[in-house]
Amino acid sequence: MGVGTNQQTLTLETANWVMIDGTMDNAVSNAIDAHDTKTRKRAERVREEGWRQIPDWPKELEGLQSWPAPGQTCTVTLNQELWQFIAAALDESAVTSDYLASLPHFAASREEWLAVAADSRRLAAEVRTKLEA
Repeated sequence: MGVGTNQQTLTLETANWVMIDGTMDNAVSNAIDAHDTKTRKRAERVREEGWRQIPDWPKELEGLQSWPAPGQTCTVTLNQELWQFIAAALDESAVTSDYLASLPHFAASREEWLAVAADSRRLAAEVRTKLEA
């Protein structure tokens, strides 16, 4: 599960990596609830690699308020399996966000959930396109 085999290096907007990190955080929580150790370890590995490979990643939560700079990019190397795991997790996040947008008690934030779904789908497609290049 390490970074060693079939490595792929992708350059993304750092704001997109922040979205990936959040998606992986949700995947860890869901995996813990489901007692899914394999998924938890994969998601944790992705997060840890991002933190390690992006040198200016804020150490404190408050640091994320003003980071990254608009248009800032980062380069991350992971194995093919982890990149595909990221794309699948982003797709799953989009489905969940669409579902939440459909619930009456989330009507006030419907547009926000739909925007998250669209961003997740866009980023999943971007990752897959870059992997195929």
